[in-house]
Amino acid sequence: MKRFITLLIIAITVTLSFGKQKAVPLEGTWQMVHAQYYHLDSLMFQFSVKDGDFQWKVFSKGYFVAVNQSVYNGKTQNGGICGKYELKGSNLVEILDDHYPDAIKYFSKKPEYTVQIKGDTLIQTGPYDEKGRMIYFHFVEKYVRAK
Repeated sequence: MKRFITLLIIAITVTLSFGKQKAVPLEGTWQMVHAQYYHLDSLMFQFSVKDGDFQWKVFSKGYFVAVNQSVYNGKTQNGGICGKYELKGSNLVEILDDHYPDAIKYFSKKPEYTVQIKGDTLIQTGPYDEKGRMIYFHFVEKYVRAK
């Protein structure tokens, strides 16, 4: 009987230790509602849902994907990107898939961002270089959680 109780206590302890893990608040699907893109200090482009622009970003189990469509100078442009991500506090590192050389050229292989999550709103700023400085092309993007 003592052996059974000991094994039961061990089983309960192990089960509770490896039970349901806390969800990462970044995980899920996000729809962009506003963005501003800069070259150095000059505003280059504003993203507007009113103009027919859209972007969706999905974070799941260490991976991300973003797809977008925007109208720029009267032309519709489509794009997308994917890779892995690491989130430590409010610091987000996206490890871009090698199939996106243009994005890697602008953002580097491992761009770093700052993220703020307040309820169902995500604000992503950056990217930053390894010394914490914004690179010459940077942005502020605002998303809402898709329901």
